[in-house]
Amino acid sequence: MRLAPTRLALRPASDRTYDLLKRPIDVTLGFALFALAVPVILVGWLAVRLTSRGPGFYSQTRLGRYGRPYRIYKLRSMYHNCEAASGVQ
Repeated sequence: MRLAPTRLALRPASDRTYDLLKRPIDVTLGFALFALAVPVILVGWLAVRLTSRGPGFYSQTRLGRYGRPYRIYKLRSMYHNCEAASGVQ
């Protein structure tokens, strides 16, 4: 059986232009998207604060890579201390 020739689209490991531009582009796009998201997040936070008591954000500790804990912040979508009231642990 004979296989058809294929072309592999691999990036050369020595592509310095890619290596030099990747990080600045990632950081710039990250800041730009964050700046666009901030007004939406603030509107959501304001809606939570105006419609219920308690904080607008909820924080939770989760386990990340290699079991390392990290803290995540989310907009609160349920009422404050609902876990204590429902008995969920």
